[in-house]
Amino acid sequence: MKNIFNIVKKELDKIFKNPRLIISTFLLPGLLIFLLYSFMGSSAENQVTKTFNHEYKIVMINESTEMEKLINELETGLKISIGEENSDFKISIIDNTYGSNIDEIYSKIEDTLKNEEIDLWIDTPSDFDKIITGVVKGSVDVKIYTHSNNRYSQTIKEELNNLINYKVESLNIKEYNVIPNIIDTATQEEINSSYIATLAPMLIMTFIFAGALSIGADSIAGEKERGTIATMLMAPISKNEIVLGKIISAIIITIISAICSFIGLMASLTSFTQAVGATSDIAFEISFGTGIKLLIMILLISLIAVSLFLVASTFAKSTKEATMYAMPVYILGIVSGVFTMYDMSMPTELYSYIIPIYNLTLGLKGIFINNLSALNFSLIVGSNIIYFMIILLIVKKMFNSEKIMLSR
Repeated sequence: MKNIFNIVKKELDKIFKNPRLIISTFLLPGLLIFLLYSFMGSSAENQVTKTFNHEYKIVMINESTEMEKLINELETGLKISIGEENSDFKISIIDNTYGSNIDEIYSKIEDTLKNEEIDLWIDTPSDFDKIITGVVKGSVDVKIYTHSNNRYSQTIKEELNNLINYKVESLNIKEYNVIPNIIDTATQEEINSSYIATLAPMLIMTFIFAGALSIGADSIAGEKERGTIATMLMAPISKNEIVLGKIISAIIITIISAICSFIGLMASLTSFTQAVGATSDIAFEISFGTGIKLLIMILLISLIAVSLFLVASTFAKSTKEATMYAMPVYILGIVSGVFTMYDMSMPTELYSYIIPIYNLTLGLKGIFINNLSALNFSLIVGSNIIYFMIILLIVKKMFNSEKIMLSR
């Protein structure tokens, strides 16, 4: 029993007599969970606020007094509580903005919905007003044009659809039948891309960060544990060469691992479409230009992940400690992918494309949905190259510290 007690004491002393392990083992996980869920809660509230504070723009192709009444009822009748405020739907009905030629109007529907210039197009037949009010018996289709990649369009479409169905049911007469005919103007290619963009960025970030974590955590800390770091530092090579050698080798392994995982992801898309309820298999073709952009993004993610984990590995005394230090970065990489899963629109603010790690996920999503401008792509590439150079300088400075490099 005494021997068991001595072993327990020895193992506990490893933690409680090491301030860095106390922080990484007890304080860091709790702090990380607090920050993670606080950020997720703030992000979710921000998404809700945007959805219900957005000014919805609706185009009525044909004039309809009753449809205008429904839209006005929708605007004033639906509210959501955000904090201590109560926000109404704000809706603008746009008339005759796109000319009187019906062919020209229909040619603009998809583009305006896709670009979020308009959130809903409504085509009401001439006898809609009489049927919805019960003056005339009959059946009529109300064409509601939406776009599946426009979150605002999807929100207002659902609310209007539910309101029309409610009004029809309230008539309680079978001869009165108004059918909301929802028409999704998104092409099959756009729908395919949105399915892929929902899952692929998060998985790619996970693959790369997981591979980089296992490699980077052992890169320097493992040398310290094995007692070979001193021999390496005394070798007739510069510290810059050691750092670059470590990073390049880790990047090569990480990229190969990420590409293999990505191939597996693309091969499993049929099963994925069934899981999310898609009616047809996804066929996603990568053009040469898209492939180059995707390769650049994978390279950038690998650069940032490996270099950050190398910092943790250099500072830590053991591989286990390095893994604890690197875990917040690993979780941040995964979480950044999760935050882009539920919104297919790209941020309009330029600063979003220079936020570390998050901008890499935005880049992946923009590539998959073919909505990443040259300026935004350049911001992502340029900012991450700068971040990598800064991290490289930090690692080099750490290599010059004997206290850090020779600590065991």
